[in-house]
Amino acid sequence: MTIKVNLSRNIIFTTLANLSSVLLLVLLIYAGRVLGVEDFGRFNFALALGSVFALATDIGLNEFTKRAVARDPGVAGKYLGNVLVWKMLLSVAVFILIVVTANLLRSDDTTRFLAYLLGLSALVRTYKLFAQGLMQAFERYKLYALAQITHNALLFICGVLVLYFGAGVIVFAVVFLSVKIVDLAFGYYLLASRVILSRPRFDFGFLREIQRKALPIGIYAMTVELYWYVDTILLEMLSSDLQVGWYSAGYKLFEALLIFPMIICQAVSPQLSRLFVSDKAEHRNLMRRIFKFAFIISVVVIGCGLIIADDLIVFLYGAN
Repeated sequence: MTIKVNLSRNIIFTTLANLSSVLLLVLLIYAGRVLGVEDFGRFNFALALGSVFALATDIGLNEFTKRAVARDPGVAGKYLGNVLVWKMLLSVAVFILIVVTANLLRSDDTTRFLAYLLGLSALVRTYKLFAQGLMQAFERYKLYALAQITHNALLFICGVLVLYFGAGVIVFAVVFLSVKIVDLAFGYYLLASRVILSRPRFDFGFLREIQRKALPIGIYAMTVELYWYVDTILLEMLSSDLQVGWYSAGYKLFEALLIFPMIICQAVSPQLSRLFVSDKAEHRNLMRRIFKFAFIISVVVIGCGLIIADDLIVFLYGAN
């Protein structure tokens, strides 16, 4: 009974948090209409480049930490202090790679500067995801939802305002990064005041061991991230900002549909982690229910998407 009650509560708060991501979709659609196709293409190329490289500051540690803390909350402080220091060291190296790659791939200053700004934004996002992962591990889904909804609402309001008053793509990217930094501070305030407070640590032996164990998760996550974003980067390299802008218009809708599997995965992952070591039979039963539910949603979404895709793109972005 407790498992079912907790799972229902987790799904409700996770659904609220992820539904707020619709605000980001609306913001990007509005940006596409206001900025024009080429600047929208530049923005999405820089965002994709930053997202791919930023994952190298994680290498599976976010998910591995969430799983470990869900099974034994007593290790949270040790994981939090060590992983944050390790991510900071990796972030310096990753940002240098972003700068070098942006300069190799693009010659125009606008796209390069966008890559720097949105690369930093992607790095900041990985720290926020780590904090939210710990909230999920402790099953503090109310706090998780608060952190996510606050971020999405603040980014939507600030982004729409600067675009409405005629800001260009650079100013839009600066606001994008600024909101991410403010949101990161708020997320770690919630984590420290309501969940777990830890001091920075650097235990090389501990980090080496957990990084070794987390590596398979990291390789999988990097493969998925490349699958999602390498097409945008390749299109920018082989074609033009105009082509990337057109492609991104439809691709943002695909990203929005990821909300459905994300709700399921985020809601059940802590309980699956615990059940895997405590009750294998219940673990298998829960997995079966998840797969059934996910399959039904997939069929409905794919069917509706095939029917309304053409009209939806024109309605959202305009005929131009």
